Parts: sequence; structure tokens; C-alpha cells
Amino acid sequence: MILIGFMGAGKSTIARLLGKELGRPFIDIDTEIEKNLEMSISEYFAQRGETAFRQIELEVLKLALTTERIISTGGGCIETAAVRSLLKERQDVIFLRCSFDLLYERVTREAVASLRPLVNQKTKSELTALYESRLGYYQEVAQITIDTDALTPIEIVEEIQQLVHN
Repeated sequence: MILIGFMGAGKSTIARLLGKELGRPFIDIDTEIEKNLEMSISEYFAQRGETAFRQIELEVLKLALTTERIISTGGGCIETAAVRSLLKERQDVIFLRCSFDLLYERVTREAVASLRPLVNQKTKSELTALYESRLGYYQEVAQITIDTDALTPIEIVEEIQQLVHN
């Protein structure tokens, strides 16, 4: 299973819970990239830029797709055409859809914002535009969409299990 969605949608949390519930390992693509680079994504963005980061992200995702892990992607991975092509070939892509206002509240919390390079570089209106520009991509590659605003993480996991088993 591959979880996609905007930053702050809860992909990492849900992947971890889903993995525990299903007895399967999970991988967080952003965490894996940081381990490989031996630096934070924020540092890498500052040194090399988004284009270089997206190429590494693609390679790490390709490798992860060869495993039986539950995958939590980065929020912007779908901006890369090659990533969208890979995901369209799959039957297990789940879009965690969340309202922009709730996402914005989550990602601008002080402790979280420092970990997200785009949050620090963009205004609220620029982030809104980014969110809106990505929505179509998420919908294009996902086989399952779950509206998460009113759900707890456990409820999201339960809904995923129901939808996948039906």
C-alpha cells in the first residue's frame, strides 16, 4: 500500500499504524532519504534545491516499491511525472485527502514547520496554490481516496482495511 497526500495529511502516522495492524513493515520515504543523505531534507533543499531532491525521492520510491512494505510518500512526490507513472501502474495507492485549512494548521505548528522546507519558503496563499495544484495529481494516481478531516488515525486505518478488503 502506498499513501499519498499533501504535507500534514498524516501519511507517516497512518503507515505506521497500518503496518502495526497488518503486521507489515512500513517505510517513510522522507525518513529513508534523510538516512541515505545523512542530513535533513531542509538542509538538502537549501544546498541542492528541489529538483535534485525530487530525483533522489524518485530513486528511493522505486526501491521501496520492490518491497512488501507500506509506503508513506512525501507530499510533493507526485509533482514528478515519473513518480505519477509508477503510481498509476499500482492498484494500492491511497490518497489521504484533507482540507487545506486543517493541513495548514498542522504544518505551521512551530515544532513541525521547521521540518518542512516549503512551509518556511512560502506564504499561506502560495501554499494554498501548491495544494490546489497537487490535488489533481493525487486524484489521478489514487485508486482509493479517504476524506480524513473528521476521522481519527485509527478510524482512517479501519476505513483503509475495509476498502482494501472489499
